[in-house]
Amino acid sequence: MKHYKLYILIFLLITTVSNAQTVFSCKIDGDEFVAKNFDATQIKMLNTDYIQIKIENDGKLLFLYLKMEKLKGELPVKLEYSEPKENQIPDVELVWAPNPDEPQWNSIEGKAEITSFNNETKTISGTFEFVVEKMEYGTKKKKPRLDVEDGVFKNIIYKLEEGTH
Repeated sequence: MKHYKLYILIFLLITTVSNAQTVFSCKIDGDEFVAKNFDATQIKMLNTDYIQIKIENDGKLLFLYLKMEKLKGELPVKLEYSEPKENQIPDVELVWAPNPDEPQWNSIEGKAEITSFNNETKTISGTFEFVVEKMEYGTKKKKPRLDVEDGVFKNIIYKLEEGTH
């Protein structure tokens, strides 16, 4: 009888874990962008730990950076983009690279809300929205802007960057 209960418990655990679907999607300039491939890694930039979520779909890349030290405390946690200052990186940032032969689009405003974070299981979920501007150097013309809206990431599992263990 004990073995029977153990098998049921294992089955329920596997079913629960398999139902924890990983999702990453947003609208970029009104068009749906859904992850075909993604990679999430805890990285270090300027001696600060970030979770970098890299999304790919048909050669188009999107990077979402979340500052780890801000993810402590009671949930939900709200992260606001701020203009980078000397030796400081924003709490949250989004980079859009739809074409490797052209300049990338960088955040000029935005925010993310972390709704679930577990540093032991290395999982994170939340929402985001940003305005990005195309990086064009040496031009006086107005830079193109895009809205990144309705962003959702759910049950993203991140790993540690090599050498940060």
